[in-house]
Amino acid sequence: MNFRVFLFFLLAIGFTACSNSESSPTEEIIQPLPDRAGEVIGVDEDLVPEHLTPGFWKVLKVHGTLERWQQQRAVSFILRDFPTGGKKKLTDRHWVNLDSRKHLIEGDEYRVVFDGKATHAVPDLNQTGFPPHMYQAASFFMLGMPFVLADENFSVTDAGMAEVDGHVYKQFNVRILENVGDGGNDYQLYVYPDTEVLRFASWDLKYPSLENQGLRQIADFPSWQEKNGVLVPEVVRLYTASEEITTDTEPDIFFYDEVKFSTTSFDEARFRVPENAVKDTSTE
Repeated sequence: MNFRVFLFFLLAIGFTACSNSESSPTEEIIQPLPDRAGEVIGVDEDLVPEHLTPGFWKVLKVHGTLERWQQQRAVSFILRDFPTGGKKKLTDRHWVNLDSRKHLIEGDEYRVVFDGKATHAVPDLNQTGFPPHMYQAASFFMLGMPFVLADENFSVTDAGMAEVDGHVYKQFNVRILENVGDGGNDYQLYVYPDTEVLRFASWDLKYPSLENQGLRQIADFPSWQEKNGVLVPEVVRLYTASEEITTDTEPDIFFYDEVKFSTTSFDEARFRVPENAVKDTSTE
């Protein structure tokens, strides 16, 4: 896979290396949902916020509409086979309140809690293989693509067409406001021109504790699933390299299972920090 693209930074996301996976995701790309297929291209430009573009608004519309995403108050899911940079892969259950982004992760031997201000972990900070804060942010950020980019802290612009692996995609540049997030300020999206479905996101890894490693990443979204009228990733293939990402770069493959949205937020007590938790200070 020869990605002739420029790689940019990503908000609060990244990993230390790549490893092979025995799992094989489906290659099917979800088309616009049948009940929206006839009107999905139409855009009322008066409804498009100033920090977005009509082109990106189409992408949001195909994925379920921003309005439908914002109607959801909480989401839970199982994240399966998430890479840690070695042989170990994480499989755990997640609960997120979408308005506050408070986040609880429960694994067999660990717990990670983001209470809206800081991330804490039990029994220590070593169970996830890299900073727990980076893990909780990355796991939700991937699930929320492309809707999380509609936040007011982001600016999305059209960047014409780009060729990736011999195919032509619509390209969008994303700018994150200064002093927002932990992983940098810019990255790019690549969208199917016929369906407006997101296929790739690219960035340079700029998480504070890893930025000196010079790593580059591309996330490939080959398969989507519909939940509550919203398309969310089913499979993600993550390519990581210190140089150009090519056909020799092996991806890590991870999965979003049992995704469930709710129009009611989870009880705040769920995100209470345990007394024996250790604070993650990797971004300080």
